[in-house]
Amino acid sequence: MTRRTLKRSFIFSAATIAVSLLLLEPTTSAAVGLLTRKKSPSMDNANLRHANGEHFLLSTSEYQTPMAFLADEFEGVLEGNDIVVPRLLQACKKLEETMRFLGQTSTANDFHGNVEKVEQLLQQAPAESRNTMYALLSYEKSLGIHPPSDGLKRRLKDPSAAMGLLWIERSLSFNHAMYKEVLRKAEPVKAAMNAYQTVLEPFHSWTLRKLTTASIQHTTPAREQLFAQLAGNRSEDPILMATQNDLCRLLNNLGPLIRRWRETFQELDLDDNRKV
Repeated sequence: MTRRTLKRSFIFSAATIAVSLLLLEPTTSAAVGLLTRKKSPSMDNANLRHANGEHFLLSTSEYQTPMAFLADEFEGVLEGNDIVVPRLLQACKKLEETMRFLGQTSTANDFHGNVEKVEQLLQQAPAESRNTMYALLSYEKSLGIHPPSDGLKRRLKDPSAAMGLLWIERSLSFNHAMYKEVLRKAEPVKAAMNAYQTVLEPFHSWTLRKLTTASIQHTTPAREQLFAQLAGNRSEDPILMATQNDLCRLLNNLGPLIRRWRETFQELDLDDNRKV
């Protein structure tokens, strides 16, 4: 494989992770036992009742589902106006773990690669630059590894923490947009297409747009199957309701995080709008 082909393959892998992050495969019974359980009396997560604007309203549930574990991890990542990098990486590792439990090995491997780019910079950055995303990316930018802007086409070095965080954010943004529509009763395939066109299509070449559109149309499960998969392959009504509610809580945590994430990249002039 030539260096150019290898580079193309790598970029394609980074881009396609975003459209499969939570389109999960059926799980094994072992995974179900690990990821779906009744709560202890001290737990107080929620069931979906209705949505108000960008924020979903919640009520109590007796189950903790795979989405609850993710919601817990992402809850403390945004602290005030700062994205706390160690907490973000911990949440991303929980997301990777969930993907592996639910059969998405290839997607998890790609996601892991983007997380590793951030971890590599974190290990060499001075202590004062390790806590927040703004400080970490400011340090990386000060190293002079990202070429200056050329009109609207910023070119981030790859591999770099900025490139890893760029694709992690796009992955989370796609899923946030898709599942927000699904929870408001849209069919998953329509929600996935709308999310793709809004979040990812602007960064995809004609070839990748065609491949991704076909993948969404042929692999996105129907609504009932989707929630059963997100519930750890469980179809009981109380567990499905709990899954929807835990997913709402996850989206409530992701929305403000994604907004601040994008602001950070804009403030540091680290947006890379190249097509892949």
